[in-house]
Amino acid sequence: MNKPLAGIWIDRSKGFSIHKCYFENSAIGVGTRRANLLLRANRFSNIVNSGAYQSSGSWSQVFPNGMDGYGVLASGVANIISIPGLGMETNSTATFDNCTSGIDLTGYGGSITLNRMVDIDTGIVARMVNVGGLMISQNRIEGTQHGISIRESEPLGLVQVIDNVVTSLTGTGNYVGIQVSQSQVTQQRLVIEENIVTLNGGGEGIRLLNTTGASIVNDSVQLTNGTVLFSRGLYESE
Repeated sequence: MNKPLAGIWIDRSKGFSIHKCYFENSAIGVGTRRANLLLRANRFSNIVNSGAYQSSGSWSQVFPNGMDGYGVLASGVANIISIPGLGMETNSTATFDNCTSGIDLTGYGGSITLNRMVDIDTGIVARMVNVGGLMISQNRIEGTQHGISIRESEPLGLVQVIDNVVTSLTGTGNYVGIQVSQSQVTQQRLVIEENIVTLNGGGEGIRLLNTTGASIVNDSVQLTNGTVLFSRGLYESE
């Protein structure tokens, strides 16, 4: 195959730092299993799902959707990751540009901050967040179908989705700004606060599916015609 699998692949490393690197036209920008990582001020461009790499055997359990189209793909148990980007302002350089998936984590905690994502089908996905908890804050995700998704999490630590800006693609579709699904947390340890979601087509701004223990505070969801659907409110799921 002419398309490389990954710019950098790390397996079972106790600590690794990747700083100011540029990843383009690979199946995965940075891939890792069971490793603690700091990815600071990197850029990921044109990393799209072309079906070049499909996982099989034991790999299919780790990567059920194949191994193609991820800026950052990380899977493990009780690992920590930190991904500070280049800034969320509209005129800042995009950390992730034209990627099928920006960041996809399974079994990780840590922080994802100050990333600007442009033309991303799925921005940030975190499954089975580890006991250390996860902070997703000050990210700007533009032109997306699915902005931020927390799935299958029962964390002992706090999961926070705070001060992010998510803008959907223009057109009609089942777009979702922020979604939490299959997450049975307790004592309001999942906080969705001060986020701005703008829907340019159909879909839902904030969606909770089979989820308990979530607090939604001072978020704003609006249509492109200026109609505010949900703003500056407080909601707690039981």
